[in-house]
Amino acid sequence: MDTKNIQRTYCKEKLESLSIREKEEYSDIILSRLRNIINDDKLLSYYPTDNEVNVLALNKDYTIAYPVCEKDYQMSFYIPENNKFITDKYGIHEPDIKGLNKEDISKYKYIIVPLLGFDEKCQRLGHGAGYYDRFLDKYDLIKIGVGFEVQKLDKVITETNDITLDYIVTEDKIYKKK
Repeated sequence: MDTKNIQRTYCKEKLESLSIREKEEYSDIILSRLRNIINDDKLLSYYPTDNEVNVLALNKDYTIAYPVCEKDYQMSFYIPENNKFITDKYGIHEPDIKGLNKEDISKYKYIIVPLLGFDEKCQRLGHGAGYYDRFLDKYDLIKIGVGFEVQKLDKVITETNDITLDYIVTEDKIYKKK
């Protein structure tokens, strides 16, 4: 695979090959593994799309702040009131921020990061807009990617601005940055 776009296409096809039932079962296993890594009562996470690991059950165990995409490809995190979400221009659910305050990121230790692809060195292939890389570059957080084993690549094509994750958790394994 020569380019990131080819890798993205490959990973999307692999994700679409999983059944809804497989995604649900694998997500449950991944959440169990995550709970063994996280030793805090709050974390930064995301609202999953249909092809991402469903991390919503973490709401039962942790206080979760979710990202909001802002101008200039920046992200801020908010704790939604009454679990109220809206859909952004990318079709992603994010908190309805009316009346909410941005979270102070310095009070967080962990961030759960969605991904499109990954490799054993904890390199993450995202969707290409760079929101997470810009955010992760600014904060000292334990970065945990979650994905399904079918998303694993031999080697993610990286650029200088791509951020390596500390862990990637799948239904089969926990990968740790070397």
